[in-house]
Amino acid sequence: MFGLFKPKEPSVKVNDKIWINLPAKQEVCKQMLQANSACLFVAWFEESFHQFRSALSLPENSVYLTLAQNITKSNIVNRMLIFVEHYPLRKMEQHLFLQLNLQEAVVLSSLDEPLFQKFGGGKLVELMKRMGMKEDEMIDSTMVTKSIQRAQEKIEETVSTDRKATSQQEWFLLNQPKEPNAYKR
Repeated sequence: MFGLFKPKEPSVKVNDKIWINLPAKQEVCKQMLQANSACLFVAWFEESFHQFRSALSLPENSVYLTLAQNITKSNIVNRMLIFVEHYPLRKMEQHLFLQLNLQEAVVLSSLDEPLFQKFGGGKLVELMKRMGMKEDEMIDSTMVTKSIQRAQEKIEETVSTDRKATSQQEWFLLNQPKEPNAYKR
C-alpha cells in the first residue's frame, strides 16, 4: 500500500558539494590535496580521471587519484575518499559505497556536467549568478542532494542496459532514450 511498508534498501548518505563550473571544482580539489595528503579522488569515467590528473598535476600512477572500478576496501584504509563526479545511476553508486562500507560518500560536482545539464543546470547557473553567487562558492544542501538522487532515479527508469562509456557525456549518448521529454512526469 503506497510503498509505506516496503523495506527500505540500505544506502550510504551522500554529501554533495557543487560548484558552478569544472575549473572552480578542480581548484578546490587542488586546495584539498595540499591541505590533506590522505585525499583519494575517485572518478567514475576515464575522461574525468585524465582531466583531474592534469588539473592536479599528478604523475601517471598517482596514489591520489583512481577510477571507481579500481577501488577496493584495502586501498582506501586511512584515506579520505572524494568522488569527483556522480555516476548517472544511483544504484551503481550505492552498490560501490556499500561494498566499501562507507558511512558517508562525498561527491564533488559542477553544474556544467552532463548530469546537471539533463536537468536544467544551465538555468540554475544563470539563477545563481543573478543571486550574486561567485564561481568559487559552493552549494551544499540536503535539498540539492535529494534532487540529484531523484534525477538519478528518473534516469534509472529509462535505462534498460548500462552501456559502459569513457565520459559522462558519452554515457548519456549510449544509454539514454532519444525522446525529448523522457524525464517529465
